[in-house]
Amino acid sequence: MTVFVRSSICELSDAPDDAASLLAHWQNLCGTRKQPARREIDPAQLRPYLGFLCILDVRDQPEDFIFRLFGTGISDFMNMDLTGRSVRDFQPAELGERIFTQIKDVVEAGRPALYRMEVSRDKPPRTTASYRLLLPLSDDGTAINHVLTYTRFDAMPPDFWSRINPS
Repeated sequence: MTVFVRSSICELSDAPDDAASLLAHWQNLCGTRKQPARREIDPAQLRPYLGFLCILDVRDQPEDFIFRLFGTGISDFMNMDLTGRSVRDFQPAELGERIFTQIKDVVEAGRPALYRMEVSRDKPPRTTASYRLLLPLSDDGTAINHVLTYTRFDAMPPDFWSRINPS
């Protein structure tokens, strides 16, 4: 089976309502700063998003992004749990590399970003898509040391990920 991954950056103003609402919450936490700190993220205020949130630790030497939290909704949906593992451990590998690049770009820019992702497979032919909102976090007000992500999946065939990531 061959898997294809397409990724494109979207304007934040084009975010779906749920992602736009989370972005507004993040902006309120920022106040006059460029990014809020991870300790300011209150799960009680993010209840509608919880299963589809991830928090990644930003690592240097070697550069990597490690899932501190991998949402249970994402885990169930994609048939994998990457808690404590690198974003590069995503399967298919091309998906991990695309997400790695997205996170790297957000860390370097220090600004939120919204991506549209499409994953297709050829046997049997199926496609799924999602929006991914990436929100940088800085505990010291300077260096981005965490990234909060929210993934919003479109409807898809129920067996899509189980064929790519069998248990």
